Parts: sequence; C-alpha cells; structure tokens
Amino acid sequence: MKKLSAILALVLALSKPSYAEIIECQFTSWEGGTKGGIAESWVGARFRVDTEKNVLQIGSKTGWYAPYDIKKVRTSKEFTTYSVTTSLKNDKGGNHVVRYSYRIYNDGRATGRMRQDRFLPLTASGTC
Repeated sequence: MKKLSAILALVLALSKPSYAEIIECQFTSWEGGTKGGIAESWVGARFRVDTEKNVLQIGSKTGWYAPYDIKKVRTSKEFTTYSVTTSLKNDKGGNHVVRYSYRIYNDGRATGRMRQDRFLPLTASGTC
C-alpha cells in the first residue's frame, strides 16, 4: 500500500500544470541601419521570452544567440515590454552599452528596438 501511495503521489506531482511560458515572435520588417541588413542583424529576425527562467533570446534566421537575463518587465493594458541591457566590446577594445527592448502586444503584434549611445535606434516589427 505504501508503494502505491508513493507512486500516486509521484504521478500527481508530475501532472501539475506548468505556468511557465515561452513566447516566440517573428519579425517581418526592420527600420534603421540602411546598409546590408544591419537592423535585422542587431535586433534579430525573431525573439523569444522564457517567463520561467526570466530570459530573452534573440534569433537569426538560422539559429539563436545566447540568452540575456531580463532586467525589467513593464506591463500595460495593451502590451508587455521586456528590457535587456548589456555591454559589448567594440572594435577599438572598449565597451559600449546596448539596450534592447521587445514588446508583445495583446493582439499578437510584436516590436523590437536596439539602442546605443550616439546612434539612432534600430527597430523591427512582426507577430507572435
């Protein structure tokens, strides 16, 4: 009887609903960076948010880059915005701060934005 109770407890524990969500979105248009798909290369062709791990991952057409920890989540009646800030090395050996924000609208639209000092933002839009 103890064995049956242990098995039943294990089955019930494994069957609990998961509240984690992975949201994946695809971009269809980009603005900024006029040469050679610069906006797409920086903002990505797609992105996904893992709400359980609190990470955001930017993707190219062929794969995914390493995930970033989400620094800030802002919600409103119409959308949720996930923000990431990171420091990247530049070609002169220094660092520059890059800020990404990805917004998911309740109606299925998505936008992405990459900003860094001294440059105009690069943006993308698409759907989830």
